[in-house]
Amino acid sequence: MTITKRGAVYHFDAVLGNRRVRCSLGTRDSKIASRLSNRIQFALAEGPTSLVWAELRTVLPLSSFKRLTEGILPDTPLGLTELEQKFYDHVDRRRKLGQIGAGAAHGYDRATKLFFDAALDGGLTKIEDLTSEFVEKHLLTRRESILAKGGSGRGIASDVVALSALFNFAIEEGWLTRSPLKYKPKIPPMEQAVRPFTDEEMAALAAVEKSSLEEAVFCVFQHTGLRCSDVASLLWSAFDFKDCTLRWRTAKNGKLVEIPLSQAIRSVLGPWKIEGEPRVFPGMTEAKLYKMVRSWGTKAGLENCHPHRFRHTFACRLLGKGATLFDVAKLLGDTHAVVDKHYAKWTNGQAERVRELLES
Repeated sequence: MTITKRGAVYHFDAVLGNRRVRCSLGTRDSKIASRLSNRIQFALAEGPTSLVWAELRTVLPLSSFKRLTEGILPDTPLGLTELEQKFYDHVDRRRKLGQIGAGAAHGYDRATKLFFDAALDGGLTKIEDLTSEFVEKHLLTRRESILAKGGSGRGIASDVVALSALFNFAIEEGWLTRSPLKYKPKIPPMEQAVRPFTDEEMAALAAVEKSSLEEAVFCVFQHTGLRCSDVASLLWSAFDFKDCTLRWRTAKNGKLVEIPLSQAIRSVLGPWKIEGEPRVFPGMTEAKLYKMVRSWGTKAGLENCHPHRFRHTFACRLLGKGATLFDVAKLLGDTHAVVDKHYAKWTNGQAERVRELLES
């Protein structure tokens, strides 16, 4: 038996019976590596009844522990509740190390909790029970649930990412040999995801009692078509009240948009300006705006009320009143192809009228 250093980590190399075992000790400290080596030799000498194995299980990398105990200790399948807790701990460590953001960590926790709840409710107890068929059935059920709540079905992609991270973690730790995730979500075309507010819904939202700040936010969303990220970071320098134009470079693609300011937005934002404050809505974030809009929807009795629906409404109303796809693309800061893909069915027969002109 020898201890060797490969890279920065010490490894254990020994011949056990008719097999050779090479495994990482999971440490860069020579003293700790020496101590672990002695404990391994002691456990091997005592055999499967040694109490030292329980200690080694907690300090050695799981893959190393499995290599050492192959043929010595009975293989105990990993329970799903144990896997769930280990993955939560893994995600929390990555978040604290700055490898993933708090939002991603929350998404992982939410998606995997739903997955483990479904597995346990289905009578599954061990990680070996997680078959490709079960995973695909779970994701299809999740997609149907999202669609039933008024979503577009595209949100299932975040669940796929979370489960992929879960199974990759299990493979790295040696609990799985390959991922059971085979499902490829069928994301519906983007135009199906466009859900502008109806006139009745807009009237209901407008009637909701709001603070002066909320009235200003509502007005900006309604009359500019800006994304939530742009509204959160909007500056007073973007407004030219003399020529009634809002000039803003969008956060998503950096395109400059020039949006005519309606009388409504001029009357609401004019008195709202705070001297010496560069931001229109200081202290506001995307998350706060999203929560604000959701609260309006709840008070108005509307489902799936979120900021981007104002952008859809802005575009669809313009198209319905005769604006061209090029006009809307310029106002939204998108390409004609993107706007055509999203909003073509709201053009009130523009394509048909063009075809008739060509034929005549």
